Amino acid sequence: RPFCPSCGAAADALAEGDSAGHGTVHAVTTVYRAPTEELRPLAPYTAVLVDLDDGFRVMGHGDSTLIVGERVGASLREFGGVTIPYFTRADG
Repeated sequence: RPFCPSCGAAADALAEGDSAGHGTVHAVTTVYRAPTEELRPLAPYTAVLVDLDDGFRVMGHGDSTLIVGERVGASLREFGGVTIPYFTRADG
């Protein structure tokens, strides 16, 4: 995003950080109508919002069986020519 959704600060004022990639699913949706021509062959796919243990929320893709409140872990996967976070159910 070009701005912080909480305070409205411009993107150049935002900080980047590293994450261990573990968190809890906040929201899940299945995308049936991809937003671009390049992504249409990849639909349907599952998009998730995850509250990371590191203190921030991130959007990524995930396993289609994920539900809100589940513990997940992230890996990186290529999707439509870019590398994105991909979340799967955390072990035990």
